[in-house]
Amino acid sequence: MSSLPTCFVWNVRGLNGRARRNVVREFLVQERATLVCIQETKISVMCNSIANETLGTAFDYGYVPAIGVSSGILLGWNTDMWAVSEVAKGRFSISAKIARRGFDSLFFLIGWLIWKERNARTFGRDTTSPAGLQVVIQEEIHAWCLTGYKHLRTLMAAT
Repeated sequence: MSSLPTCFVWNVRGLNGRARRNVVREFLVQERATLVCIQETKISVMCNSIANETLGTAFDYGYVPAIGVSSGILLGWNTDMWAVSEVAKGRFSISAKIARRGFDSLFFLIGWLIWKERNARTFGRDTTSPAGLQVVIQEEIHAWCLTGYKHLRTLMAAT
């Protein structure tokens, strides 16, 4: 998996054939896609096996079924990189709330370390330069990654 988020939107003109699904999956693997919206699937019932053949097993998905022999939308996301909620489906649309995994933890970790530095300055203890504080933050992030926090590791690899 790529550490950078990669998004693709593709009008595939049908996923009914296994060969077409294989072409789509091979492209997504080659491009290291992490977020995918496939239009015109022309599939009225999207089962797990068809979604896995198309996206790969690292993806979860939501879909809007085709109506007759037209339309159909497949929205897929790599579950290691994205947290998805509030999937809403319309007759010809799908939307979702998508958040990058690990971001909230990174935000609070940095805020906590800055708060500790603020307390050190307020109560007269040793203070750290901005460059020194950056090193402290990087070391703490590294320590979290060593303990196995994979979402933070993935997020930091993108920087």
